[in-house]
Amino acid sequence: MDIGEARKKLYNLDRIEVLFKSILDERLKISGSDAELKQLESDLSDLKKKREQTVAETSYAIGSEMNKVITSGSALFEINEDGSLKIGLVREDGNYVPFKALSGGEKVIFKAALAYSLGPDKIIIIEAAEIDSRNLKSLIKNVSKDDERVFPQTIINTWQKPYGKIPDYWNVVEIKEEDEN
Repeated sequence: MDIGEARKKLYNLDRIEVLFKSILDERLKISGSDAELKQLESDLSDLKKKREQTVAETSYAIGSEMNKVITSGSALFEINEDGSLKIGLVREDGNYVPFKALSGGEKVIFKAALAYSLGPDKIIIIEAAEIDSRNLKSLIKNVSKDDERVFPQTIINTWQKPYGKIPDYWNVVEIKEEDEN
């Protein structure tokens, strides 16, 4: 299931849940039947389970795609039942670091990974001034992977010249100051 389908499914399940609650309330007013009430509660419970499964699948899909770009550790992307997000990195030592507490370079890489996870046919612009040379090299490698997700354009703006193998189809542009003499 792709992310778009999961979002539609989650939206539709949310709408169905609201309708079911309304029907439940109205039927209670009209009939008061215990058997019918138990069946409706069971149906509502089943819908909630389906919603939880869809949310879990969506979180997993986004996190898996993000991990294709993350240079160190792994992305944590969780959608909670109330709709809130828990995002950050799980470092290689197993410690979770929330997005707000990430270093400037880690935030840049995390944002690039999130953009990547949202699907192909996007332009990714990465302000990489805060990324050290090792992570810059890994980031370039990860967003350049030869797979089915090819981005038409990736722009990485940094103060340092990348070292190591740069893909042949990339153009490295340098801006140098002219001598005043």
